[in-house]
Order: sequence, then C-alpha cells, then structure tokens
Amino acid sequence: MFNNFRPNQLQGAKITLYHLKKCPDSVAIQLMLAHLQLPYKDEAIRKEDWPLVREEILTKRVPALRIERPNGELTWINESKGIVRCIGAAYDLLGKDEMEKYYVDRMIGKIMETVKPLGLFYLRKRTTTDLEEAKKKLFEDLTPLLKMIDKMLEEVPGACAASTNITIADFYLLPFVDFLLANKPDCLQPYPEMMAWRKHLLEVDQGVAKFVAGQTLTIV
Repeated sequence: MFNNFRPNQLQGAKITLYHLKKCPDSVAIQLMLAHLQLPYKDEAIRKEDWPLVREEILTKRVPALRIERPNGELTWINESKGIVRCIGAAYDLLGKDEMEKYYVDRMIGKIMETVKPLGLFYLRKRTTTDLEEAKKKLFEDLTPLLKMIDKMLEEVPGACAASTNITIADFYLLPFVDFLLANKPDCLQPYPEMMAWRKHLLEVDQGVAKFVAGQTLTIV
C-alpha cells in the first residue's frame, strides 16, 4: 500500500486492473479511472480461469490493482472499496469537507442497502417459473430505497451525488442506476432527481460517458 499516496505516483505508471467478469465491485474502480482519464489494462477474469490466474496475482484476491512505476517499483492494492478510497483520496474525490464526506458515505451506504433485495431476487430467479413476476417484486422491494436516494440527491447542495463536484459516490450510484434502466427503462420516471443527476454526470464527465457508452449492461 502507498504511504501518503499522491497523484504523481501514477504518472507514467503501468496500471492493470484484475477483476472477475461481471463483478459489480469493479465498476466503481473502472468509472474512477475513466473519470481521471488514467490509462490502464483491464484484465477481466472468467470464473473458470480464476484458480490459474490467482497464482499470478500477489494479493490472491480481486478486484486488484497492479501499479508498476517507471523506476520498476511494483505496488498491489486490493479490495474494491480500498482501491477507490486510496486513489480517491489522492485526487480529492472523497469530499472537500466533513459535510461532503458525510454525503458521500451516506449515499454509498444507501446503495449498499440494495444488496439485500437484489440477493433475494437472484434467489427467487433460481426457482421461479415467472421471471417477470420476480422482477416486479424486485422493483417493489427497491422502491423505498429509490425514494430515499432521490430525496438524498435533492438535499445535496450540488448537481452531483454528494457535492457540486464529482466524488466517489457518483461512481457507486451510476452502475446501480444503469442496472435499473437496463431492466426497466421507465423506472426513473418517479424519481426526477436521479434522472437529472445522471444526465448532468454524463454531460460534464466525458471519460465516464465514454466508458458507459461502451458497456454491456446486465439484463436479468
């Protein structure tokens, strides 16, 4: 791990991101690197290849970031949230003051709460004969959280997820919102703040917009 990590430590570095294919934890990292316009090699690993590839990765866990600096010094960082916060701190993406940091943590925490209804959906999907009914139940279960996220965006003093400026909260919220849109295109109509937030983010961040345009979204 870097000590007193600084942006110049990535200048000229060869960056490789190792992650399992379709792993949601890696998307926030990819969005952050796209926002910072840092070139990197994306190594998406198939589950069946993991036992072999694992031996090549020092951390033995993914997502993992391999950073080789011009002087040959090699650094590995693993754990998705650790990677995002380590690099995010260096580039002032965690919030410029305590109130913004609160908004960042609050938004990420609320997004993490969606794991339970999503997990229940995938359990139902394994046994149900009516997938459409299972999807309907998923969006019903998500409705209280969507209402809270929309309200939180309204309370933030800015057009981004936690500030007037882009923070790591935007990189966590965007994959969730795009997953919803891929599976129910009209799902954001009751949530004007989310619709406005997404439109603003893609307008002001060309790196993120380009990354999103090149993604294949998960359809359940």
